[in-house]
Amino acid sequence: MDRTDIIVRISGKGQFKINSDVLDKINEIDNSIVTLIENYSRGASDHKTTQKDLQNKLTEMVSLITSNGQPLDVKEIVESDIITGF
Repeated sequence: MDRTDIIVRISGKGQFKINSDVLDKINEIDNSIVTLIENYSRGASDHKTTQKDLQNKLTEMVSLITSNGQPLDVKEIVESDIITGF
C-alpha cells in the first residue's frame, strides 16, 4: 500500500482504499457538514432542512468513496484511517 493511500471504513459497506485527492474532497464535504450543524445550532436553519441537507452530504461522501475508492477484500484486515456511515 502506498503511503498516500488512506483506508476508509463505511459502516455496513466495508473498507475502501482512497488517494489524497479523494480525501481532500471528503474533507470539503466534512467542512460543509460542520457548517450545516453550526448554522442549525445558531438557529439559522430549521431541523427538517438541516436533516435533509445533512443526509445529502453523507450520501455524497459515501458515493464519492465507493465510486473512487478501491474496495478491500473482506478477508483483508486493515486498520481504518477514517470511519463513516449513515
